[in-house]
Parts: sequence; structure tokens; C-alpha cells
Amino acid sequence: MLGMGEDWLESRGVVERVERCPVCGSGSLVVRELEYEAPYLGRLFLCSAKCAKCGYSTRRTFTLEDRPPRRIEYLVEDEEDLKARVVRSESARVEIPELGAVIEPGPAAEAVITNVEGILDRVREALESMVSWAETPGELKAGREALRRLEEALEGRRKVTLVIEDPRGLSAIVPPPGREGKLKIRELRHLQGV
Repeated sequence: MLGMGEDWLESRGVVERVERCPVCGSGSLVVRELEYEAPYLGRLFLCSAKCAKCGYSTRRTFTLEDRPPRRIEYLVEDEEDLKARVVRSESARVEIPELGAVIEPGPAAEAVITNVEGILDRVREALESMVSWAETPGELKAGREALRRLEEALEGRRKVTLVIEDPRGLSAIVPPPGREGKLKIRELRHLQGV
């Protein structure tokens, strides 16, 4: 891992083992696991695997703790707001109502640490893909209009609200200094047990 050698692995609590590769069947899949403490997310379990024979690789990150469910809202009004740090757990739903964008957690969702701009970039990638697959002139027009509004938000010329609902309460938005008053956080009872 990172070419640091076995001493580095042991000193960081990495557990390493060799298993059978699910793709090629060889016994050369190196699996590495680590428990790690991350800001906002708390304890994480990191797992990576790479086959020395066929090159198959996978990485997964799981949170190991829960907090009360919560909803976080942050008003993005300009380019400075795009710098706000976003920590999204694998269970969180992200929404940007003004753009009609929703990112639902799925079975393969992972925890993500990025910023507001990074979230908007992910939405842009999805929109560009949808536009390329548009089947009707109406779909194409709606997709292009959504992309235009998104570009305005990325340039700080359109106000949008970033909303995160997390049943495990592990997600966070960290505004740039002096902009903490734009952040709204509230506990949600209806998400418990989800």
C-alpha cells in the first residue's frame, strides 16, 4: 500500500491477507483492511483488494457508527460558497431542489469527502450523460436547460440549496469561515430506523 513497506502497514493497523480472486480464480488477490478515524464521519472501515494476476481491484469504505438522523441545508449564493466542504456518508440522500437534482444512496454507495463544487460536478456528469441519451426533442431541451442552470450555479451566478438528509447522522457541510450562519441543521425523527 503506497509503497511504504510492511513496517508501515503494521504500524497503521492494516490487516493484509491473500484470497482467491473472484474474476480469474487465482490465489493472488491481496486484501487490505484498516479501521480509521475520520473527521465528521468518525470510525471508518477501509477495504481494498487487488489481484496480482488479472489486475481486478476494488475499494470500499464503510462507516462504523451512527448518530441521530439529520437534515442539513446550505444556501450557495456565490463562488466562495462552492468551497464549503461536504462530507456525505454512504447512507445520505443529497438534493439540490432548484436544479431538480437528487442523489439517492444505493447498495454500492460510499462515503465521500468533497466540496459543493464537487457535488455539482457529479450532477453535471449525470446530466451530460442524460442529455447524450435523450430520445425526444423535449428531453434534449429540458436537459440542456438543466445544464445551463447548473453552469450558472457553478459560476456563482445562480442561488441553489444543497440539502443532505442522513438517517445515520454522519454527514456534514463545513462552510468557509464567516459563512456558518447560512447552515441549517436539524434532527429528523422520521428517518430513524431507516
